[in-house]
Amino acid sequence: MKNRVILASVVAFTLAAASARASTIAQWTFETFATNNVNTSGPLAAEWGVGTATASHASGSTVYSEPAGDLDPTIAASDAGATAANSSPSLRSWSSTFWAVGDYYQFSVSTLGLSGIQVAWDQAGSNTGPPDFVLQWSTNGTTFTQIGGTHAAVLSAWNTSTAQPASFLESGFAGAVDNAASVIFRVVDNSTVSVNGGGVLTGGTDRIDNFTVIAVPEPSTLALIGAGIVGLLALRRRRS
Repeated sequence: MKNRVILASVVAFTLAAASARASTIAQWTFETFATNNVNTSGPLAAEWGVGTATASHASGSTVYSEPAGDLDPTIAASDAGATAANSSPSLRSWSSTFWAVGDYYQFSVSTLGLSGIQVAWDQAGSNTGPPDFVLQWSTNGTTFTQIGGTHAAVLSAWNTSTAQPASFLESGFAGAVDNAASVIFRVVDNSTVSVNGGGVLTGGTDRIDNFTVIAVPEPSTLALIGAGIVGLLALRRRRS
């Protein structure tokens, strides 16, 4: 009887772990304008989870605004899994002007006790805004490391009813941002050429939406639990 109770407990734990394979640490949809005041460089609170977003431009003339965003993912109240992309209207995104190489949007979170970090976001620009951005990360706020290549933001056709490109995902952190008290992600301008192939103009915009930081536990964790179940089953067969 005791073995059965132990076995049932382990099975229940395994099923719970499997159902929580992905969890959202923080997400910014920029919908809560009254709270977040998107017309500034931040700080902006995450709509889901805990995190802070800020922006930095070399120019002091940068104007921030909240035009229509791409469709927002919906996160289940239980936060039991990955987000369902492009499922609810998006009235707002975060947009800014006066772009120069090195300017960025920045998102700060804690990943303590979490692993398998992934980052996803939507991004687009106007004809005279910059198209090319890179994602950087830091755990000390001083040294930033680029992950992946260039992400090409397309001409914005974002509205409140139809999903549009471009959406990006980076997951190759190889544990570098796991279990950290503070992780900073930056989406950094990397281009002097505009979306339409000319030069980036001061009035050119880039907008970002649905910036999401996700934790995906390593498969090895579930494998170890599964091995424990096999061992308990073998023990039970020998004793019966």
